Amino acid sequence: MARNKSGSEESSNVIIPSIRDVAKRAGVSVASVSYVLNGTQKVGQDVRARVLAAVEELGYTHNAYARALRTGKTLVVGHLLSHLGRNPFYARMAHAVERRAAEVGYVVLLASGEGPTLSRGRMAALISRGVDGVIVTTAPDVETLEIARRGRVPIVVIERGPRLDNIGFIALDQRASVHAITDALLELGHRSIAYLGLIPTEGAHGDADRDRQAGFQDALSAYRLEPHATTLVPHESGDQRTYLNWHSAARQLLDRPDRPTAVVAGSDALALAVLQVAYDLRLRVPDELSVVGWDDTLAAGAAPPLTTVSVPFEEVGRAAVDLLTGMIIGQRQPEVIHISTSITWRKSVTAPPSRSVAGLVSVSDRRA
Repeated sequence: MARNKSGSEESSNVIIPSIRDVAKRAGVSVASVSYVLNGTQKVGQDVRARVLAAVEELGYTHNAYARALRTGKTLVVGHLLSHLGRNPFYARMAHAVERRAAEVGYVVLLASGEGPTLSRGRMAALISRGVDGVIVTTAPDVETLEIARRGRVPIVVIERGPRLDNIGFIALDQRASVHAITDALLELGHRSIAYLGLIPTEGAHGDADRDRQAGFQDALSAYRLEPHATTLVPHESGDQRTYLNWHSAARQLLDRPDRPTAVVAGSDALALAVLQVAYDLRLRVPDELSVVGWDDTLAAGAAPPLTTVSVPFEEVGRAAVDLLTGMIIGQRQPEVIHISTSITWRKSVTAPPSRSVAGLVSVSDRRA
């Protein structure tokens, strides 16, 4: 196989673009292209966008085999998740991680493990297959993470789990985000607000479910209010019983004379259970009941479209992969990276029924 003057390979009259071609098309240095594709050094968003556009236009791909021979790495990373295929949050995160990994020349080996015993087995299986590092998107216990640490395999945990030494962590603003969306309901005049969330996973320090519930309570406390009701349900197990439990919990909140005027749900999936029960009870959303969710995985297709906390999945996946690959090649140290969410407003929220918002919210309402 011959190379032309630009360094591109020619085979059967097909020109295979080189990294130099990408650099020329993007108008940047070869080093900048390498930084973007390997995630080894931060570059400006404009440079990154131009490089990725050039990669797509030229159809450039890493020569993974040659790189593996040169570095002694397999160029495979593991991704341990829970509820893959049932909870859209994990499916979206898996896609974001795989997409960024492909951009920087890595293949992702997925493993789904629910519960400590299965998670430990899946982690051991990933390590035994020689992965260069592991991203964990679940609520791992300490022993699951120790399996990787004993194998000297770099780890990055997304969203929830113990924060141990030498482990990277991608933290979402769980508490602050639920505080913000609850506060928005309060600003509209709601004073009877219920929370429907998941039972916090035992042993997972900084657990996301616990943080979301705390954010809800923080917002109400600022107004000297108590929750109308707080209902916690088990995590999904994938069978029909889980969804019946969620439906039953939502009905207990709504099928009563003193029902709340708004419900904050700890996930879009839980919010959909609330919307379904509201439909069954012929409650109009948002005229008679406002509903908000968390994660923005199912919200746009709900009826009505759901106001929710939006997780920037692509940003999270990119941050996790870039941190992990930097740790793999020794150019980055484990760190905690904080990523902010945002509220996406749709059509499931309005002021409480038969109330005027004017005069309801004032500085004197809040705790000094």
